[in-house]
Amino acid sequence: MNEYAGLSKYVKRPKKENEKTIKISGRARANFNGHSGGYKGQMSHTLFTNAQNISGVENRGRAGAFCDYISRQEEALAIYGNKDEAKAHFKRVENEILPKRSNSVIQRRLVVQLTREFLNNPDVNLEKLCKNLDEKYFSSSGVFFVALHAGGKDFRNPHLHIVFSNRDTNLKNIREYTKKDFLFNVKKDIAQFISHEIGVKCDISKTRKESRHYPRWVTEAFRRALKDKTGETLNKYIEKYPIFAEYAESQKAKIIDKKIITKEQKIKEIARSEIAILDKTQKKIEKRVGSWLGKLYTNK
Repeated sequence: MNEYAGLSKYVKRPKKENEKTIKISGRARANFNGHSGGYKGQMSHTLFTNAQNISGVENRGRAGAFCDYISRQEEALAIYGNKDEAKAHFKRVENEILPKRSNSVIQRRLVVQLTREFLNNPDVNLEKLCKNLDEKYFSSSGVFFVALHAGGKDFRNPHLHIVFSNRDTNLKNIREYTKKDFLFNVKKDIAQFISHEIGVKCDISKTRKESRHYPRWVTEAFRRALKDKTGETLNKYIEKYPIFAEYAESQKAKIIDKKIITKEQKIKEIARSEIAILDKTQKKIEKRVGSWLGKLYTNK
């Protein structure tokens, strides 16, 4: 068993002997209060995130190894969730789901960059944030495991590693996690927490909304259907699979937008060429008229 997993969902990582870490009431509070301690304070914070899906038989074993990696003692300040339970769940997905569907998603990951002020009271802040996210978004997930990293010895890049599963404890797929804007809403809640609880204005304007995630078989089937010039395969898939119909509609919109842009570009090119021809013709006319007037005055 993991020595610091415990029974509670929130677990503070134990210190090693002679370990140098943040002092909650000392260095951290002095350094990250906005201006003092040698760091220029962040009056606002832009929430940058990175989402990733781990899927397929070729990634077998990576999910459990990643849980070990993000919770390693030399880097993790605190964790939320039980690492051993998380690893056991991902092992079940690999053993029971991958043999049936070799391209299934095993693990979903989200990295969230935090403001340094979060480290003034990391234990309380992490527990509050994760409890809120757990209750609101991840209560049905078989895994919700979070690790808080300081981001180096100078604490310049504090961030969260959020790991979850798109399957429940019975390994049934949770369709809500593949819906459009799901991760964007999670990021929005994290930003609100940083703004209200930490007191640092958090900006998510540069955080794009997540696009709908489609299984690999859908995209591959769409490519195959396009090769059939009669359109029969495409219509057959659209009638049979609702998710395929949704994907085809999104691709159709992209193709139309692309054609509109291409058409506009062609119109602009034609207009430019016509304007150039008119300019050239006008110069020739002016030259001829000037030459004719010159001869007329010379004869007079």
